[in-house]
Amino acid sequence: MLKTKFRLVLMAVLALTLAFVPALSLNPARAQGASCLPGLDEATCTLLSDAFTNAGTLTKFVMDYTLDIKADANTISVKGNGPIDLTKTAADASSMMSGGSADSSAALKGIVMQQTVTATSVTDGKEDGGTIEFRIVDGFIYYTTDGGDKWQKADLTKAATSMQESVEGMAGMGGTGSTGGAGTAEAQAAAMQIMGVFMSPDFQKLFSDPSKFLATEVTDGGEVEGVSTQKITLNIKLGELLGTLTSADAAPLIAAIGKAAGLPEGQESMITGMAAMFKPVLDASTFAISWWVDPAAKQFRGFGLDIHVKVDAQTQMMMGGMTGGSGAGAEAPKDVEFNLAFAVTLTKIGEDVVVEPVADAVEVNLDAPAN
Repeated sequence: MLKTKFRLVLMAVLALTLAFVPALSLNPARAQGASCLPGLDEATCTLLSDAFTNAGTLTKFVMDYTLDIKADANTISVKGNGPIDLTKTAADASSMMSGGSADSSAALKGIVMQQTVTATSVTDGKEDGGTIEFRIVDGFIYYTTDGGDKWQKADLTKAATSMQESVEGMAGMGGTGSTGGAGTAEAQAAAMQIMGVFMSPDFQKLFSDPSKFLATEVTDGGEVEGVSTQKITLNIKLGELLGTLTSADAAPLIAAIGKAAGLPEGQESMITGMAAMFKPVLDASTFAISWWVDPAAKQFRGFGLDIHVKVDAQTQMMMGGMTGGSGAGAEAPKDVEFNLAFAVTLTKIGEDVVVEPVADAVEVNLDAPAN
């Protein structure tokens, strides 16, 4: 149970990191060089681009977030809140990008965070839930569950080192010697060939018209701490993306990628053929990323992700046939709906964050087998 709860805490930390870093660091406003995203006027495009530029100053804040997932009658709801200080980590990241040495341990030690996360779920009519509170300070994570007074702690730097060693070990399995030998060299060569296809004029031409794949919407974002915001939403047309990648124009390029990846000749056409069957599903799906921006400060006040997917019964039948799930005794296919809504609000920007370690926390061994 202890290991399970600890992994839940790490998942919460990972979710925060994965959500915050890409959402506020990958600038799509000028994705096509000097051109704005489709549907954005020049003023809004500049506002969004400036907000991404200023995102580097968002190092101290309080983050409130909600995550709601629904798959038919099964649901998961997560709510979290707490202060975060990434000042030291941001400085280390900036140094690394400028050519400085990479020290993951120093970056982890620079994180200061305190979060309370409450989760509830309904699975097949059964309700479950709980609360996790955790703190990160000086490279350690301290955590307790359901409001308990017993705290555990773990050394995040050890976890990072262990994970890095595991990754390096897996990388070396492809060949001989400590660096992976011929296997690693072949993999690198294949990666370069695939990258060459992606960067080729023919591949870039497939996506020369961004309005075919992207659409934007600008609305009133409401107030955050009394500050009026604009909500800028980017809708990604997944069906059009898949349709382009499985088109006749893309076939020679996909074949080149398949050859570089070592697929048997002709197998890539089978894969793209099966993928094309799912275009109607993606055409009816929603994948939207939103940002709430303070126009005066040109600063983010939040971001969100909304996904809606509906797989109809006919596609379910095709999936069953491809996976061996159809036939006598198999459950009749039905429409399946999936919805995900994730929203983050940033407040108290720039205010100092103080997180204290828990003196009597019991340290856990991350390398021990899970219980």
